[in-house]
Order: sequence, then structure tokens, then C-alpha cells
Amino acid sequence: MPTIRIAGQYFRTPFVLLFGAELTFGVLSVYLAMTWLQTEAVLGEPWLWSAGVFGGTMTLSMAAMGLYQSGVWEGVISYLSRLVVALFGAGVILAIISYWTPTMTIDRTVVATAAGIAIAFITLDRLIFRRLVDSGALARKIIVLGTGAKARTISQIAEQTKSVEIVWFFPVAGEKFDVDSERIVHQPVKLSDLAEQYGCEEIVIATGERRNTLPMPELLACRARGIRVTDENSFVEKETGKISLDLLTPGWLVGSEGFRYGARARMLRRGFDLVTASLLLVFALPVMAVTALAIFFESGFSGPILYRQMRVGENGNLFEVLKFRSMRTDAESDGKARWAMTNDARITRVGKWIRRSRVDELPQLLNVLKGEMSFVGPRPERPEFVDELEKVIPFYAERHCMKPGLTGWAQLRYSYGASQDDAAQKLQYDLYYIKNHSFLMDLLILVQTAEVVVFGRGAR
Repeated sequence: MPTIRIAGQYFRTPFVLLFGAELTFGVLSVYLAMTWLQTEAVLGEPWLWSAGVFGGTMTLSMAAMGLYQSGVWEGVISYLSRLVVALFGAGVILAIISYWTPTMTIDRTVVATAAGIAIAFITLDRLIFRRLVDSGALARKIIVLGTGAKARTISQIAEQTKSVEIVWFFPVAGEKFDVDSERIVHQPVKLSDLAEQYGCEEIVIATGERRNTLPMPELLACRARGIRVTDENSFVEKETGKISLDLLTPGWLVGSEGFRYGARARMLRRGFDLVTASLLLVFALPVMAVTALAIFFESGFSGPILYRQMRVGENGNLFEVLKFRSMRTDAESDGKARWAMTNDARITRVGKWIRRSRVDELPQLLNVLKGEMSFVGPRPERPEFVDELEKVIPFYAERHCMKPGLTGWAQLRYSYGASQDDAAQKLQYDLYYIKNHSFLMDLLILVQTAEVVVFGRGAR
């Protein structure tokens, strides 16, 4: 099944279908609950609209808990905990909607019954979906043009994601064999005929040297027959949600689609930041007040509550980021910048809690209001680290072409970064975001950030 692209964001077709099926299950669950209870429990007309709100809220909450991501198969306990939290969140949202819109109210007994039915439906369909994924039934068939190191990288991605099945590796002159020899085409055959014979939807070009080696007439024949032809960078981008530094070249970045960041997009982004930061700041004030008091008491009624630190912002400009202080006041008494480590001894007892819950980042709402940060974007890094990383990681400076964010694509897809290797891994996701970002993608990131906050993923 092909990957769907909407507003610059790639969606895997099986997960889109899964989302649609579970949205339908949510609506059906309300109907079955009403039938079972033999009650006209939905006030207002039409009832289907209220049931749709239930189903939509349920699936949105599930998306927020990461239940539509390819890496969701972590185990039964992880799945059930995310599903329970998602349904609880959906219940809270429904209660708020019911309060403000009485004509869409669903009786609480119906909601509870529908939730139980939905859990049964969703668990069953997830078991079926997982079996289909593991069996490769949902994977789209591709042919990789090349047999060297780049082809091996494509093979590794296919094994990890299970979203594609490599039917054949098609050799080109001068390349050694670094892939499974049993899947290498050794007989003379036309590439287009081979693709049609095995029902392949895509040809991925993964050769080390392309001049005078690519079978251009055959690739054109594939395009003419409706078979997609993709280079290795675009394939990795679609399948992994990142841009591989190992495969990246300046020419590909310059010639590829994306990087849309005009005046209209900037205005929309800024307006969204101002409205959202203002509203969130109002709701977060009680939590911020309690956090400030806890830090004040723990420090013996002395020491700063807020931590101010220089960070690198848009176009390399420096700004002072605000955070609740989570470390001892002597954490860097020698003036040397250090990465935060797992179980860092410099973190206070209150600091452990506010880091895990991300409460320490709430003062950055003021940075957003000042225009120094955005809600979504690459996380701002310290200038000492940036100077070091730009020397050893190619394209690292490109992440500063837009405002840093409170949350971001890299924060969702990769754990906490505390080394040069981690910075290089996160850069691949930052480059993907910068290239493909859109308002829809920002909304999706904000929704999925709920999982990071609830489960404390990546906190140190």
C-alpha cells in the first residue's frame, strides 16, 4: 500500500485505514450501547452526530497516546495503559463538550457502556492488524536498483518498519554485492517487466555511482506503466520520518520539494503561537505557582526559582531561555557546559518530578510570547554545544533556519539527547521537520506530545 502525503506529512496507508476503522467502531459502539440499554440516551438530533463526536474524540485521544505509530507494539501492558489513558482523556473531553453543548450530550451510562464495547472492538482489530503487519500482508512490494551499501541500508529499513517488501535487488555495473544474494536478479530481464510480473509498486534507486550506470530507458518505461521511481533519500524520508545524514547531499536538499516558509505561513504560525501560549499560560498558572513554591521550599527559601540560560535561536541569534530550576545552584560552578545525563546527581528532588512531567518548560511560554520561540520546532541548544556540533555534524547549522520550539518532531521520535551521536540522530528528524513542516504537522505534533508528557518519555 502506498504512503499518503497530506499537507507535507507522510501517512502510511494501513494506519490511515486503521484510524478510519476505529472511528467507525466508536460510532458503532454508541449505537450498540443505546440498543442494549434500550434507551434514547442521546439528547438532541441527529444522534449520529453525537456518536461521531464520541468516535472522533476517542480516536484523537488514541492518536495523542501514540497508538497510530508504527512503533506501538511494545507489549500488552504498554498497549492497554495507552488505551485506558486515551479513553479517560476522551471522557474528559466529552464532558467538556457536553457542558458547553447540551444538545450533543450523551448519557454517562451510554458513554461507559460504549467505551467497554469500543475496547473490545479495538483490541480485536489491533490483534488482526498486528498479525497482518507481522505477516507482511500490508507491505507494498518494491525493487531496489543497486546491490551495494545504500541498497543494504534500504534492506535494513524494510526489516525494521515492515512497511515494504523487497522482492528483488536489481544489479548495476560495477557494484559489489552487499545484500542477500538470493534476492539479486542474475538473469537478463527488463526492469519494467520484472516489476509488473511481481506486482511491485515502486523502484528505489540506491546505487553508489549513477553516471552511465542507470538503465534510464527501463526507468522511463516503469514510470510510463505507473510504477513509482524513488531515490534512496526520498524513500528513507517517507518510511522513517527522518532525513538520513549518511545518504544526504547538498544537491538533493537543494533540488527536493519542501522548505515552504513564506510570509503567509509565518503569520499563521505566529498567530497560532500567540493565541495558544496565552491560553495555556492562563490554565498553567496554578501549576506554575505550586512548582515555584516547591522549588522555593526545597532550596531553603533561597536561590533562584527560574533558570535562565543562553540558547541559539532562529538564524543563529542568541536568546535567554526560561525554565524552572531543576538542578542545584552549583550544577556548573566551574562554568563548563555539560550534557544532562540519566539519573544526573545534579537534579533536585523537585527537579526530577518537573522534568519528567515537563513542567520545568512552562516558563518558556513567555519566550513564545516574546517571539523568541515557537510552539513547535527544533529544540534550542546551548551555544557552547552548537559551536562544537557544527564542526563534526554536517548540515547542523540548517536547523537554525526557523524558530526553536517547546516541542518538536525529534522529541516525539527520539529519546533525550545527551551526546554528539544523539545530536546527529535528532538532527535527522529536525531536517525532516524543517523540510516538510506545515500547520497540520504542527497540530499532529502537539497532539502526540501528550504521550511524552503522560508517560514521561525522554525525560532526564
